[in-house]
Amino acid sequence: ILSSDDNDVESRKQSEPEVVEEHDVPEDDQVKVARNHVIEEILETEKIYVEGLTALVNVYKPLKDNVNSKDSILTESQLSNLFPEGHINIIHAAHSQDLEELNENNTVAIMLKMCKFLRLYTKYAETYYQIEQALDELKKEKKFIQFLKTIWGDKGGDPILYLSSLLITPIQRIPRYLMLLQALHKNTWKTHPDYPDLSTALLEMKKTALYVNEKAKEGDNVKKLVLIDNSLIGLKKSLVAANRRYVKEGYLYHMNEKGEMKKRYFFLLSDCLVRARPNRKQKESYIFVEKVTLKKGEVK
Repeated sequence: ILSSDDNDVESRKQSEPEVVEEHDVPEDDQVKVARNHVIEEILETEKIYVEGLTALVNVYKPLKDNVNSKDSILTESQLSNLFPEGHINIIHAAHSQDLEELNENNTVAIMLKMCKFLRLYTKYAETYYQIEQALDELKKEKKFIQFLKTIWGDKGGDPILYLSSLLITPIQRIPRYLMLLQALHKNTWKTHPDYPDLSTALLEMKKTALYVNEKAKEGDNVKKLVLIDNSLIGLKKSLVAANRRYVKEGYLYHMNEKGEMKKRYFFLLSDCLVRARPNRKQKESYIFVEKVTLKKGEVK
């Protein structure tokens, strides 16, 4: 039996939209006030979001312009890993244009328009683990850190942490859009002219939020497998593989050929069980013993 302090992967949970009472007509001013408050929050948070995207583009563009010059800060490979396919530039351009048009009278129309380029977010989510890896490698690059300080000055304190906080905002923005649209939908009566478009926008945002959340969980899983790889001394082949999921880890008692019970550390993955010995010379390190394939079934 696995010990009670076994570690599970911390998954990111995406809540389902609430089942709320819909208003056929604005029965009182409270509904209108609540609706206006949500619209104000959409306007304010969108402005802040675009400011963050602008800060990222101010880093991306000079790096891209100088990538092949003798004064380049990053190699072409480093740049493409940190900003895959220039997605952040495209997302910024789309939101900047919409922000110029956005006001309290056309909020729903603009949100519905945003739904047309939500696929950009799915692409960004698919590459986000790659972005995290690139950032982890660059945090020791003094030339890159100095470049960030030149661009931002003292804003944000630690430039790497600030960059990290900006790079995750597109991942965080979709759940925020979903929450705001749910609140707006709750406080919009069915006879309101925005109601049909609002319902469509809410449905599209929900689909994108679920997809982005799934990709985020896949990234968490890959990170955990990489950590296990790095903790196992003597492991010849990486445990990172398509469709392989981390399930659980902990101590089990294993009977050896002499009939002796030995305490061993096991990593349970979706298709295999990895046995290891604690490394007494180094904490959180293990000596790889064997990997047993789970042939007769799959752990769920």
